Amino acid sequence: MTRNKEYIPLKYRPRRFLERHGSRFLAWLVRVVLPRNAAFKLADGLAFLVWYLLPKHSRLAQQMIYYAFGDRYTPIERREMARRAYRNLVRAMLDFLRFPRLSREELLGLCTAVEGWENLETALEQSPGAVIGLAGHVGNWEYSGAYLPARGIPLAAVGREQRETAVTGLMLQARSAVGIEHIPRSKHGNRRLVECFRRKDGVVGLLADQNAGKAGVFVPFFGRLASSFRGPAHFALRYNLPVVPIFAVWDGAKYKMIILEPVEIVRHEDMEEAIRLTTANFQKVYEQIISRYPDQYLWAHNRWKTRPPGE
Repeated sequence: MTRNKEYIPLKYRPRRFLERHGSRFLAWLVRVVLPRNAAFKLADGLAFLVWYLLPKHSRLAQQMIYYAFGDRYTPIERREMARRAYRNLVRAMLDFLRFPRLSREELLGLCTAVEGWENLETALEQSPGAVIGLAGHVGNWEYSGAYLPARGIPLAAVGREQRETAVTGLMLQARSAVGIEHIPRSKHGNRRLVECFRRKDGVVGLLADQNAGKAGVFVPFFGRLASSFRGPAHFALRYNLPVVPIFAVWDGAKYKMIILEPVEIVRHEDMEEAIRLTTANFQKVYEQIISRYPDQYLWAHNRWKTRPPGE
């Protein structure tokens, strides 16, 4: 019996072909051929091409910066910030693809400093189960995940499959190589997620800084209501788990780990209100770290795309 293949409309086939074979070729280059400094030069060239070949995304990034900061930055500054963000993003992705070739010592050697490690240690000691690691698309979020298993702390991360299966495979391979357990968004994944929440001395990584669509909860993000994922707040409230923000930001050509104090979990007799207030606290944390490192955020994403009913 032949296996049904995914139907891809003709106009999307060149892009899917490029995603499939381009990602495999890049992974081979950075893992086998290129040293890290050469991989960064390649990343800078790719970022330059993406900037000019995808002007729609370039304009979106600048628009999102304006929505977040208003007139704090001039149009020229917003443009340069968006370009640096593109460069940092592509560097982070190619660095991530290199993870399977790195030893534990080499991986830890990419970190220049750790700010707030005691916040995570205290949360692990006091939690009745796991700690929710609140990550975001700042700096290199893949490194922030890889760093924890390298320090001996089990990490499970919920991940979304990419449009192209080859890309998903490369990502899962890289995460598995550094000891990250992947939890898919599925019924089986949900059961495993609950098991991980109840596991003592581990971290469950969740990203909640992007548009959550119609199922999200609307809370302020840089002064504008934005649909935000309710999952981290729901799980923290249901399982009584601390939520510790964990980020890896660029520090020259390496990374600085930033681990903040646990975020306030708001209790309320109305569960939906508790989720809303707690989610708002999470978004405030994102605002703070993005404001500190504005050229390290993934701006080419329409954070305010989904609007509240009636708006």
